Amino acid sequence: MRNLRLATALAGAAAIAMAVGACSSGGGGGGGGSGSTSTGTGTGTSNGSLTTINIGEVPFYANIPLALGEKVGIFAHYGLHVNLQPAANVNVIIANLHSGHQQLGFVTTPLLLKADEAGQDVKCVAPLGIANNVNPAYPQNAVMVAKDSSITSLSQLEGKTVGMNQLAGSNELYLQAGVAQAGGNFSNIKLATVPFADMPAALKSGTIQAGFEVQPFITSGEQAGDQRLLADLDSLTSPWTTQCYAATSSYISANTDLMTRFAHAESQAILYAAAHPDDALAEIATVSGLSEAAAKASAPPKIVYTNDLAPSTLIKYANFMTKYNSLTGPALTQDQVAWTAPGEPAKKLLFAAGGKYTG
Repeated sequence: MRNLRLATALAGAAAIAMAVGACSSGGGGGGGGSGSTSTGTGTGTSNGSLTTINIGEVPFYANIPLALGEKVGIFAHYGLHVNLQPAANVNVIIANLHSGHQQLGFVTTPLLLKADEAGQDVKCVAPLGIANNVNPAYPQNAVMVAKDSSITSLSQLEGKTVGMNQLAGSNELYLQAGVAQAGGNFSNIKLATVPFADMPAALKSGTIQAGFEVQPFITSGEQAGDQRLLADLDSLTSPWTTQCYAATSSYISANTDLMTRFAHAESQAILYAAAHPDDALAEIATVSGLSEAAAKASAPPKIVYTNDLAPSTLIKYANFMTKYNSLTGPALTQDQVAWTAPGEPAKKLLFAAGGKYTG
């Protein structure tokens, strides 16, 4: 298979305004009062100052619980300020974790598992919060084609070029499995690196004949009238954990209190998003880079949230990857790929409307 690297302007992705509004230090009690030194990120102290955590992320709607939690002060309650930093892809984020440029990062499960197989020692710390459920009305992983394309099956992608935000990750694995199930030969498909936001233009120009997309870009592409869905691939890995916020094992060991507070805050942010769905949907523009109008138009009819990291499903995913020769080394263990904070997943929401702590 020949991988084509398109010369795409990543400056657009890097320029996306992802800075989430700073919030107050929040209500009393809880994690905000416990001091913690975080290498390269400052010190959280009992007088209300916040520890900043730099989090690498790919603009994607599943980051909305974190963005909302930061906005209403949930992370501040635990003594934290989360600083979302957009990256071109997950491989860049993993490199940033090891360099110390970022302390946490959005990763997809396949790239996490590949990194761990290679000895890079990266672990899931907390879920993003969007359940990996099959919803035909709002697919999360899909192959899109131009509206007037003659392609009607994944098997017909042989000899064609498919755009992907990230090579050798979850999207490529989904496509490989989907093409195989459709009776096609994946090795005859060309792949090109194209940021999600650039897929419509690449399809329109004919540079690619299909594109692997996620939300909200799937819906916005259909609504624009120039794309149609070729295949919804969510069922391949539902309901396993397919992405998470991750950190290196060495960072977790040196900053266990900080990681525990982050995991608790993220868990509460997810529960808060589930309890305030309209406020959560309002964050789609923040985390995707779409205009307010496009974000509103592409909002899902309903989001199912979960604050359960479900680390055992990471091993199920590893078995899936092994089936398609994406993993070839010794079997990974759950402890190698995930770290779970004490008391997680939380069962009770501790914050009222507006982020007021209720205990």
